[in-house]
Amino acid sequence: NENEALQDACKMEHTISPKTFDRLTKFIKFVETGLNGGRPQWLKSFKYYLKTGKKLSCKMRQFALKKR
Repeated sequence: NENEALQDACKMEHTISPKTFDRLTKFIKFVETGLNGGRPQWLKSFKYYLKTGKKLSCKMRQFALKKR
């Protein structure tokens, strides 16, 4: 949930070095935007997996991701 994520981020920010925090932040932004500026397919599939607990087959992935 969002509140838990904010608490964890605050703990991380005060525990790890500023350099590590900066690199981690940049890495997350890089992963989220992908090479073409859009969210990568594997990240969309992972989000679906987190919600449902199910992995998408190729055919399911095309159908499920088009609905968003």
